[in-house]
Amino acid sequence: MISYKTKLISILTENKVVITHISCGSNHTLALSKTGEFYGWGLNNVGQLGIDQEYHEVLTPVKIVLHLKVIQIATGFRSSMIYTENKELYFTGYLDKKHRANSLTYFIIIF
Repeated sequence: MISYKTKLISILTENKVVITHISCGSNHTLALSKTGEFYGWGLNNVGQLGIDQEYHEVLTPVKIVLHLKVIQIATGFRSSMIYTENKELYFTGYLDKKHRANSLTYFIIIF
């Protein structure tokens, strides 16, 4: 039987980041802070973290710079979506065999 230990993510607690929402994909995780910044870690083989694919796997949370306040985050199997206060929806990761967004590519949502 495999046993896993719960571990405190010290990089976030040391910097006093207050997390309000977490979303987990197949092998990656996004965390949204109270201030509207977001962090990601895990597998990034198809750009699902929204950072350069040079970083194939990220073992500790990294702040993902978007220069906009993030309101909501969501993850799919190998993708992520980020919704900002400007009503812009960003997608990154894998759509299908023909479509990949290797960095944050956005679509403006109009209500």
